Amino acid sequence: RSDAMYQWRTALKMGDTEAAKAARQRLRDMGVKAKDFKGLRKRAHPLANLSKVERRRFRATLDAGELRKLEKAKQFYRDVFYPRSNP
Repeated sequence: RSDAMYQWRTALKMGDTEAAKAARQRLRDMGVKAKDFKGLRKRAHPLANLSKVERRRFRATLDAGELRKLEKAKQFYRDVFYPRSNP
């Protein structure tokens, strides 16, 4: 199951919608529910391991260049895991 989830995430990151659809179907066949996909997406956020308070504290330590990199990472996350049409 973890391999199939990895394949799904990787296909999304690479923009391979056909592979993402196939991996998602394999996961559904294994009994993965919609809430599991939601959790997987949530845990992929660049700052997922930090609480909201820790995120604010962390951001306060970043300089302008680091903030730009963080924003790029967050935009990549949104583009990959929350595009307009997601397989």
